[in-house]
Amino acid sequence: MWSRHALIVVRAFEIVTALSNGAAAPSPSAATQSLTSKVKDDADDYVDDTADDPSDGDEDADNAPDARIETEPQIFEVPVGSDVYLPCNVVNAEAAAIIWSRGRLPNNTLFIEREKLTDDPRLSILPNRTLLIKNVQLNDSSDEYICKVDDDNKIAHDLRVKLPACNKGAHDVQMEHNGVRVTPAACNEIMQGETIELGCEISPQIKAKNIIWTRKGVNILPDRQTETGRYITIRNASRHVAGDYVCAVDTGEKKLRLQHLTLHVRHLDIEYEKEQINGHWHHKDHYATALGVTVNITCIVHAHPGVNKKMTWFHNGNKINIDNRRITLNDEIKNHKVLTIRDVNKDDLGEYQCHATNEDRDATGPIIQLVDTPAKPIYNNAENDDDSVVLQWKVISYKPIVESELRFRQQNDSEWRVAEDVKVINSDGKEHIVQGTIRGIHAGKHEAQLRTRNGDESDANDVTKDAKSWGPYSEPQTFGGDIVIQTAGVHTTGAAMRPAGTLILLAVTPIVYLFL
Repeated sequence: MWSRHALIVVRAFEIVTALSNGAAAPSPSAATQSLTSKVKDDADDYVDDTADDPSDGDEDADNAPDARIETEPQIFEVPVGSDVYLPCNVVNAEAAAIIWSRGRLPNNTLFIEREKLTDDPRLSILPNRTLLIKNVQLNDSSDEYICKVDDDNKIAHDLRVKLPACNKGAHDVQMEHNGVRVTPAACNEIMQGETIELGCEISPQIKAKNIIWTRKGVNILPDRQTETGRYITIRNASRHVAGDYVCAVDTGEKKLRLQHLTLHVRHLDIEYEKEQINGHWHHKDHYATALGVTVNITCIVHAHPGVNKKMTWFHNGNKINIDNRRITLNDEIKNHKVLTIRDVNKDDLGEYQCHATNEDRDATGPIIQLVDTPAKPIYNNAENDDDSVVLQWKVISYKPIVESELRFRQQNDSEWRVAEDVKVINSDGKEHIVQGTIRGIHAGKHEAQLRTRNGDESDANDVTKDAKSWGPYSEPQTFGGDIVIQTAGVHTTGAAMRPAGTLILLAVTPIVYLFL
């Protein structure tokens, strides 16, 4: 009688044939169930007439243990051009069809058993079911290289392909297997702030219709060009221009002639953590806390070459002793350097800075404030009421808010006016909604800012605590002209929301930070 493994291979071939005819791939569980059905329903078709007792094979197949994947999910970081082996060790593999895929959609299936469903010649399956990818490229990166028996028995490997490090003093020796070369070299490394010209040149024998530079799929206009070359100049280089550049030469042939250029920029940058609020990114330059709680203070470090040791943190200019009990460090998230302080006390408040070193230099990050005052107010929404403008902010404060100040002015004026009607309209734990009404607005654009102070209710009239308990002002909000009311996730014009004849406009415009 045929073995169970042979039946699986037959079924795998049927699946491949179906896919080649445009059918969707069955799920692993469906494939396994179909195989089981094939064994049971069509057993007579595969009987070995020379066997002494055909029933013995059926009994062994029915009692075969289920296939089980023993390999743990792994992260593979490899340079461009290398070969990578993604393991998938399966116990009792003969009991199921093992499927490799990239991603979770049926058309992303790479292999069913040893039957190949991809045209990529770089991919193959080894006898132990390891997936081999030769000459990996940047676009091979994925966190979903999945080996599976069924939906409950699978693993996903994470493949991260990185640009190779440049050999110091290396010369461009990749010349002209296709008549195209890049200059100064195929791999280039410069310091942050430097200037470099990248060139793409063709040999005189090539008749090119066009020569195009691209990066991340976007065309780059050349700064200068000749009959046989295109050149782009990068000035004041930063980490944002590092990466893979592609020169594509169109000769009228079916395929473009391509040449890659790698650019590394040596840098060490430290910046604030960013947070997204109402669709806009903001620097997190302070953390509001309370005594007795745990706080995580974060700085973001970008470095090439990488930082060569643990971060150093300073509090009010003094180096912090990391005791790994109350105060600990964490860098599990890429680029995020986190200082955790448990059971915050009064002495922990103040200014924090992180310090990093790589083989080129050292750098100190911006000042981060740890405060028990209210956090910077975040704009919430706005509406109009006759000749008045009503604005709301959300404020984080662990203590009650005892006073709020809303100031406004016409743009380009030096003097601020203070609104009289400002109050907390709702509090839920540490989150508070503060509303202010501005009346008597003149024509033209204006801007407004809110700040709050906190404390116990007895602190409301305590002038000795006034200066220390105020939090920072919010980002400016601008208004003036025809009414435009903007709320988180909602944008409506105010004409439908105000009495006819009202000429006040409210255009709430938070400051937007742009990042490359």
